[in-house]
Amino acid sequence: MSAMTAASRLANGKLALGTVQFGLNYGVTHGGGRVPEAEVRAILARAKTAGIDTLDTAAAYGDAESVLGTVAVAQSFRIITKTQPFGPVAATQPDLARIEARFFQSLETLAIPAVDGVLVHAVDDLLGPEGERLWQRMESWRSQGLVRRIGVSIYDRADLDAVLARFAPDLVQLPLNVLDQRLLRDGTIARLAARGIAIHARSLFLQGLLLQAPAECPPHLARLLPDLERWWTHCAQHGVSPLAAAIRFGLACQEIEKIVVGVHSTAHLDAIITAAHSDATTLDWPSLATQDSEAVDPRRWPKA
Repeated sequence: MSAMTAASRLANGKLALGTVQFGLNYGVTHGGGRVPEAEVRAILARAKTAGIDTLDTAAAYGDAESVLGTVAVAQSFRIITKTQPFGPVAATQPDLARIEARFFQSLETLAIPAVDGVLVHAVDDLLGPEGERLWQRMESWRSQGLVRRIGVSIYDRADLDAVLARFAPDLVQLPLNVLDQRLLRDGTIARLAARGIAIHARSLFLQGLLLQAPAECPPHLARLLPDLERWWTHCAQHGVSPLAAAIRFGLACQEIEKIVVGVHSTAHLDAIITAAHSDATTLDWPSLATQDSEAVDPRRWPKA
């Protein structure tokens, strides 16, 4: 690989690799199944060489943590993991013990003594009756040096308002992409940055929909078609690929510490790295935001 400029390594350093596809068949546009272990090794080796230093995983990502432990690379990266969700019923003290046991299992499975971050995966767990005790457990892990930062994964401003009224997270993960700019436009991202809370953005490609031609949009997500067509037309008019434009949008948000991107092959990762330090034209980002906030929320997507 040719030598990279300092600017390109800086752009790459803002990327974090999502690992859900290492443990599950994930995404509405990716039909290739789980990434094979040999390919995971190649992806992580390439990421490390490129200056990507963070992996985002979770107890709920199938075998992802096990795969990372097996390929013995977790110690070479900063790891962000997430708590195992309580489930659909009201949490109890035994559930807290189960979640704590699962966190220690994550450390053992990843074969590392500590992680960079632990996020509450389901925000309702933190806002429910056992939320205070869950947060206290996480603070205990932090005080023991088992985790450097604790926080939560959110979907919208209401989630965050409720969390900040009760807790002081070090790190918040949230959705952000060219169609879904809700938390950018309503000042949520600026507010987090002003409070010194680190921000990780996920869903930059909207589970791959932003990179797929509108004609290939799954029928059950047809509600998104007008926005996808407008997005692709805008990219074509400016002579930039949807991948490069989507990446440059994330990099342009200065308040974001990391942008979490999922990859399914080394070729896919190489394309993302190239896009991260391309000279892609800056688009009219505000004009691309959807007015249909429910359409870009995967929790509200109808089943295929």
